[in-house]
Amino acid sequence: MNVLVSIIIPTFNREEFVEETLASICAQQYKNWEAIVVDDGSTDNTCDIIQKFIAIDNRIKFFERNKKNKGASVCRNIGLENAKGNYIIFLDSDDILAPWCLEQRVECILNNPC
Repeated sequence: MNVLVSIIIPTFNREEFVEETLASICAQQYKNWEAIVVDDGSTDNTCDIIQKFIAIDNRIKFFERNKKNKGASVCRNIGLENAKGNYIIFLDSDDILAPWCLEQRVECILNNPC
């Protein structure tokens, strides 16, 4: 199993949740992933928390929208435009993945081709 999974996460003022979300991604048993976090102009410490994760894991990519707030859908589209993965997972910035989540999903996909 060596397919790349892109995890796209829109965020806005989620300092109380985004750390746990990113920690759950970093703890995945399946290691071939990239996380693309797109911030929609947060005014709290969300961006600082994300920067701390970027400093320790280069699989996390970060895009900041500095224009007027457009919402999660626009952020998801920005993430999708920058994704390099074979497969895409959309998360919200308050979602948490079980450590085996990506591994089981990739295994299921590969064992059940269309």
